[in-house]
Amino acid sequence: MCNLALATAPKPFEDRLAIAAAYLGKTCLRMVARTDTNLRGGQKGGRGGDFVAPLEYIAGETRLGSALREHAKRAINSIEKGSWSPKYVVSHNDLWAGNILLDKHVWNDKFFVIDWSGANFQGHAVYDLIRLSGSWRLSRKRLAKELVQLGRILNSKPEDLKSYLVSGLGVIGLNLGYFPFEAYSKMADSCFRLHCESVG
Repeated sequence: MCNLALATAPKPFEDRLAIAAAYLGKTCLRMVARTDTNLRGGQKGGRGGDFVAPLEYIAGETRLGSALREHAKRAINSIEKGSWSPKYVVSHNDLWAGNILLDKHVWNDKFFVIDWSGANFQGHAVYDLIRLSGSWRLSRKRLAKELVQLGRILNSKPEDLKSYLVSGLGVIGLNLGYFPFEAYSKMADSCFRLHCESVG
């Protein structure tokens, strides 16, 4: 459960979603900032460890969009050259509007984040922020601002943030379970497009 330090005057549900989204965005940033930045993905496997396999999955999955696959190849190259040393973060891995519980009829200062079964303490940054932003239809300008802050925390260039997203999408792709591939493909392409439209 998360408590919001907000005025208790009733607000339209859409306003409450925006407030909760802003709070969750800040919470995601704090979670990343508190993650041990010395835990680098390159420690396992010698060449990016847990980041390379998901990127190779994306690069080789021909049913995904070509821009997404091409970026995965560039990200692998960046790891191999040593120009990108990805770091692990705490991630929820299914942070979208359906997993944020708000009472539409009663205003209070509480909401709940549910479905933590896919959470990971050695997760991949950016995916949670993009997924939540897309599901709540936040403005591109707002998302761009959050990504800039996240980039500062991770000490990452915009291109690296895109690589984090693609590796996170690869993690989801490697663990689809009952998630139909067509739905995953649509979601992955949508998340990648949203990131590109927000920061270029």
